[in-house]
Amino acid sequence: MGTWGAGNFENDDAAEYFIGLCKPLVEQIRNTVAQPALMQPDEPDSDIMMANVEILAVLGSNIGKTNNEEIGRLIFPFPLPASEEVQRWKYEYLKVWDGYIDKLAGGDYKVRRRRVLVDTFDRLIAVSKAGPPVKE
Repeated sequence: MGTWGAGNFENDDAAEYFIGLCKPLVEQIRNTVAQPALMQPDEPDSDIMMANVEILAVLGSNIGKTNNEEIGRLIFPFPLPASEEVQRWKYEYLKVWDGYIDKLAGGDYKVRRRRVLVDTFDRLIAVSKAGPPVKE
């Protein structure tokens, strides 16, 4: 189709590039969730997973679709996972976090960090539910 709108991602090349950027982030998260030991707070995969959740939330919040919705949805499906899957990631991650963090840290850090984790997942869940914002 080539180009279907005036937006930066409303053309085949940019849309495919964006989808290609998101796929490895989602794959890394899925692979980490599939191996609970990798989600332990002192594991590098855990840190990378949360960075990927944040990146996806930011991208999803800021790279929108235009009012040319029908064509855009057909040609450029937004590459975020379903909100139900992200909700499962959140549940699994926090289960590991809560079961392990006391071995590493406590007090104020533990409380503040958990708040950040919840907020990060919740932002991705919200974007996944709503889809990308409409840009004029």
